Amino acid sequence: MRPPEVGRHWEEHGTWLRPPLLIDRRLLAPADSGLQVLEGRTRVGVLRGRLREQLGVAPAHQAWVGRP
Repeated sequence: MRPPEVGRHWEEHGTWLRPPLLIDRRLLAPADSGLQVLEGRTRVGVLRGRLREQLGVAPAHQAWVGRP
């Protein structure tokens, strides 16, 4: 069960309360590209669901990204 402030934050700001952690896929396999979610899969899933359901989302979102 999620804390009530998480849902409230999505409704008020259209983004996650805490940024997810991503890494550059080249760290896993040099020939790959793009980003891999390390922590925060549910947050990314909520964002995708809100987009699909045409619910309010912010135009930009913060995330922690590890790069080589």
